[in-house]
Amino acid sequence: MIRFEKGKAVNSSDRGWIAGHMIPKTGLASTPAFEIKAWNYSEAINYGKKTFGGTEFIIIYGGRLRLILSVGKEFEFLELNGWEHEYIIIAPNVVKEVVVVESPAFGVTVRWPSAPGLNQVVSPPEKA
Repeated sequence: MIRFEKGKAVNSSDRGWIAGHMIPKTGLASTPAFEIKAWNYSEAINYGKKTFGGTEFIIIYGGRLRLILSVGKEFEFLELNGWEHEYIIIAPNVVKEVVVVESPAFGVTVRWPSAPGLNQVVSPPEKA
């Protein structure tokens, strides 16, 4: 028997998450090993600051993202250009702020491992 799952990432009922611990415990997509999210932001939105307790890979295929990364008092500012298919791999526990500066912005995020509590909000987005 060949096991597989097929779906539509753009219509995911889990806010774009396709695989990970948060997927119902049926099928191949429910795993503590990694998380996969397909995302598509049609507006320039600021999502606040978050930190992830594992490693995170982000690749962008359209639009542009501004990232502000920090650990303690050390900061890095960078942009990812979707038309160049740029990516970033972020070490565990780095504080990350992502701002969509050119929309639509779309890409894929892969994080590992996948467990409740690894993704933490450091500060919510500022209200306009």
